[in-house]
Amino acid sequence: GLNGLDKNKEEALRFYTIAATSGEPADLRKMGHIYNLGELTKRDHAKAIKWYSKAAEKGDARAAYLAGTLYIHGENIPHDQAKGIEFLTRASQLGMSEAALLLGAMYENGDGAPVDMKKAIAFYERAVELKEYKAYSYLGYIYDKGENGIPADPVKAKKWYKAGAELGDPSSEFFYAVKIFNDAPEEAMKYLRHAAYQGDSRAQYNLALVYKDGYAN
Repeated sequence: GLNGLDKNKEEALRFYTIAATSGEPADLRKMGHIYNLGELTKRDHAKAIKWYSKAAEKGDARAAYLAGTLYIHGENIPHDQAKGIEFLTRASQLGMSEAALLLGAMYENGDGAPVDMKKAIAFYERAVELKEYKAYSYLGYIYDKGENGIPADPVKAKKWYKAGAELGDPSSEFFYAVKIFNDAPEEAMKYLRHAAYQGDSRAQYNLALVYKDGYAN
């Protein structure tokens, strides 16, 4: 233990619980973590949600996000899709980009929410506002494929890919490079290389193909 003191999980839990009575969001969230992860005591997602909810009521975005994910995917508790979406939406409103991105994916793919492309686009756009750069390629891809009531729009797709590529999102870089390769191969190669160096396997594969076929520069 610290400075030779013995570890005592029961006392640690007792004092964390006392600290949480202050109502400080960080202390409430810590209690959520303790039960969510099984720190100091048995994992209990129902209790984790209780503490995360208290923190979320105080405006803690991460706690709202974690409560939402537990309502949808938690262990040994009744899943509640509506509550999960409610807390994730709250987290997005409080400025958590991961919540907006997750909600966009849920509505796009029908995973934990009914398919609703208008809501998917709205949450992806919210994620963009919150500087979640992955959302650029997701928006581009929606307009690229044009499914579930959203018509294909190559101009919008290219716009979103370009915006993400300029910010260094590797997925956006890859898709934008594909879009412009025939008309602007040197610019496309710049984005392909950068995406490949960031670990995008599609960019790496396509870069290999380009070099195999003899790209001059």
